[in-house]
Amino acid sequence: LEQWHGFGLAVLEAALRARTPYLLVVQHDQLMLERFVELPAVLAAMSAHPSRLSYVGLPSRTTTVGYAARMQQRYGITVQSLSVPELPPLLPLLPLLMWYDKPHVVARKHLLDFVYNPEVSGVTIKPGDFIEDVLGHHQLNDIKQNGMAAHSKYGTWVLDAERPLVYHLSGRKVMAAPKANAGAEDGISGRERSGGGAGGWGVMANSSGTASFVANIAGLGAPPVDSGRTGSEDAAPSYRFRGICFHCNQKGHSFKFCPQRGEEPETCTVGVPCSTPHSQSRVVAHPH
Repeated sequence: LEQWHGFGLAVLEAALRARTPYLLVVQHDQLMLERFVELPAVLAAMSAHPSRLSYVGLPSRTTTVGYAARMQQRYGITVQSLSVPELPPLLPLLPLLMWYDKPHVVARKHLLDFVYNPEVSGVTIKPGDFIEDVLGHHQLNDIKQNGMAAHSKYGTWVLDAERPLVYHLSGRKVMAAPKANAGAEDGISGRERSGGGAGGWGVMANSSGTASFVANIAGLGAPPVDSGRTGSEDAAPSYRFRGICFHCNQKGHSFKFCPQRGEEPETCTVGVPCSTPHSQSRVVAHPH
């Protein structure tokens, strides 16, 4: 783009330039954990049910895996799964209570006619806005006030998979270890594990349906414990940390305040102790 738009308006620009009926929206810091083999089936489902399926999100561990239970517990709202013949029988869809900017397939017409039409959506996406922050919260409030009957006009769904398909490369981790993997030419390089995958990402399937890959990601190594931290850095933060610690995989604190920091054996990204050797500059996903 010739000038800065912010994420929300960058998606609009992409929709205006695209000539396909559907867009796959992927933010720069989202990593695909597996090949998206369900994409043709998702497109077929959206084509067969255009008035109902406008947006289909890819499952992520922190947001949408176990989504139905989370929404019932958090808001007391029951979300009913939807099975369509175009998708595998064991891969139904769940209605999303809000639009997420995480990787998703979306109908171009829905973006232009609804999302970016304030008279219809009720919101205006301005420079610097995220769709999730504006339309997403507007949608959630609408459904909380008016029930699931309000969901249909948003058309947001997610694949109800038991395992995540995307992973967020948190900027907090990059800031925590700015010199990790400094030798990588482009900062991200994968090595092939098996097969002839394109793009340098190595993917190895197994009988459980999960996949394994190794990717070198700049800045994702954990900094050494004795990295010159001062006493002021040990003070508890004044705000509530809502993310998940990438060291112990527990919610409620960051790696900086992790009680298990420096005590546990090396772990994989899923937070399970692992005997597979890998350096600090790698993200490793194994089928534990």
